[in-house]
Amino acid sequence: MHLNPLTYALNNSSSICESLGRPQDGLFITPDCIDPTYSNPIIDSQSNETFPSQHWRVGGYFENTTTRFNIYLPSKDAWDGRFYQYVYPLYSEVASNVTIGFGLDSRAYTVQVTGAQGYRTEAAAAKFSRTVARQYYGTDDPIYGYIYGASGGSLQTIGAMENTAYIWHGAVAMVQAIPISVGSSQAMRPMLGLVMQNKSSEIQDVFKPGGSGNPYQLLNEDQQDTLREIELLGFPLRTLEDFYHAVNGILLSAIRGPFLSIDPSYATDFWTKEGYLGAEQSPLGDLMRNAVIEFNATVTNIERNAEGVLTRVLLEKPSTPNPLKYDDFGYQFTLLSANGTALGYLIGQYNQQSSLVTFDVAEAADNDASLYPLLSPGITVHVSTRDWVALHAWYRYQVPIPATDRNYIGYNHLRTANGSSIYPVRPLNVAQTFGKNSAGGAEHSGKINGKMIVLQNLLDFDAFPWWAHWYAEQVRSSLGEAGFKDSYRIWYQENADHEINFTGEREMLVVDYRLVCQQALRDLSAWVERGVEPPASTKYSVTERNGVEVAEDAGERGGVQPTVRLRVVGDGVVEGDDNVLLAGDEVVFEVLAEAPPGAGPIVDVEWNFYSSGDFAKGEIGQAGETLKMQKRHTYQEPGDYIAVVRVTVQREGNAETQYARVMNLGRVSVRVI
Repeated sequence: MHLNPLTYALNNSSSICESLGRPQDGLFITPDCIDPTYSNPIIDSQSNETFPSQHWRVGGYFENTTTRFNIYLPSKDAWDGRFYQYVYPLYSEVASNVTIGFGLDSRAYTVQVTGAQGYRTEAAAAKFSRTVARQYYGTDDPIYGYIYGASGGSLQTIGAMENTAYIWHGAVAMVQAIPISVGSSQAMRPMLGLVMQNKSSEIQDVFKPGGSGNPYQLLNEDQQDTLREIELLGFPLRTLEDFYHAVNGILLSAIRGPFLSIDPSYATDFWTKEGYLGAEQSPLGDLMRNAVIEFNATVTNIERNAEGVLTRVLLEKPSTPNPLKYDDFGYQFTLLSANGTALGYLIGQYNQQSSLVTFDVAEAADNDASLYPLLSPGITVHVSTRDWVALHAWYRYQVPIPATDRNYIGYNHLRTANGSSIYPVRPLNVAQTFGKNSAGGAEHSGKINGKMIVLQNLLDFDAFPWWAHWYAEQVRSSLGEAGFKDSYRIWYQENADHEINFTGEREMLVVDYRLVCQQALRDLSAWVERGVEPPASTKYSVTERNGVEVAEDAGERGGVQPTVRLRVVGDGVVEGDDNVLLAGDEVVFEVLAEAPPGAGPIVDVEWNFYSSGDFAKGEIGQAGETLKMQKRHTYQEPGDYIAVVRVTVQREGNAETQYARVMNLGRVSVRVI
């Protein structure tokens, strides 16, 4: 069925949506008001699609904007009166096959919009999608809507649920950010890498299964102080088992430009003013100064892609490479004229071993393209990481002032007795500014208009576990205990971090929380539409060091993720030594797993005895809520190994579906001699 490719009015009301105050604070949007910027959607494409399964796609844009949308509609007999809408500020309007396929499998149509800050474009597309769906399906029945987003998209999701009403009936916020989040964890991570990289191997060992879990004993005083400072801010230490993954500077490099543009004097102040680490006369201050890479170099060669665009530049090697180096990010290349005058600068990545500069990377997106033609063999560039190194300690100077602090517990150890910061405070709190803008002006008051499930992960190095606890307390305060119970759930996942859709060795360390989101959306739909309460919130506690701990027993823990424990049992272990085996001897592994109440049966168990390659599917017999089984294996070669088991629950007991498969890992170390 084709819809007319013309301009639609979202409604007949002449009422403009209510302003929330300042222009940047957004609008309060309901079905009965008009957002004047996004009031005229235009359909300009429609197509019958067969992948991932049969559906009708309606595409278009909002007049006089660059915002586009797509609506992916199942057939009428495969639709149950709902839609799902995924939000993230950097995504396009083209939904992934997983997003579309999950919606179709859940008897929902899917809406996706060109990524932007806030929630206004999302609300306009949601409202228009109902117009499209009513015409397509020939119905006047209510249409339920659900919005969901992760990380930066969680800020949009909160904005949508606090600053709109009856646009969406529920939401899933994943790896939740809060008003003080943006940039803070992204700076802490490379700060740890910079300070502790000479201990990386030893640190990884203490967090492997069977390790002590205590890295402090390995570190000097300055390293201990830095680690303690960042742990108390909320960083989950166990992520350091994969050290260089946990401390990489990819995200800090991505926000480098925006942060320094809004606070242009920060880097200079960091290196010159009292109270800042860059000017501090201490071993840690010395380390920061020594970490700066700065030299002049001549361009020796350039490379262009097939379209003739300059992508890489080879420089002469510096005479004294900097030993404090663990990744390629944060480089600024200032082009110099023959008399030494600066012609402008470019941002890119630089590899010390090869002296190769790369410009076809994300952090170079805002470079001045007019400078690229000046890069030719013989020109001199000044290479510097001075601004980049300064940003590593940026989080120290973003402590919320008492007037704007809302019990952000992670910052308490950076305060004096009267609540002021022990470090200098920047004139503008960039984290709070960016956080509020990302949420479309929402205050994170906790006054949500609809039901919500929050997913937070215990190994998340970008969205710290306590952040979701903080927002849960805002919801509790705003709605009261009864309203909180009736409208809100929080599920913590262990062995999950900030990432999705990974492969290879990462699968041996973490599980994909996107699959938990799929179950949460289905539970949310049943909660809203039929009053079926979802599984209970995870039972957890916030520790004295601002970490989050969950109950060990599945029945007590709650949530939807199974508990999994893996151990070595029986013959084969060398007497007197834990998990020490003889090469060629058979060893017995035992897995104990249990699904929380209401989470569904265990449908899969998969094994990997080397933490490499692929998982091998095991036989579990009849699906049930508990699992106890043994697996035999023989290691032929001496060495240290980590065996991994992955256990999956699926609400309907469907072992074949790719959707809503909630996983957890069990891991154990063995030494073969």
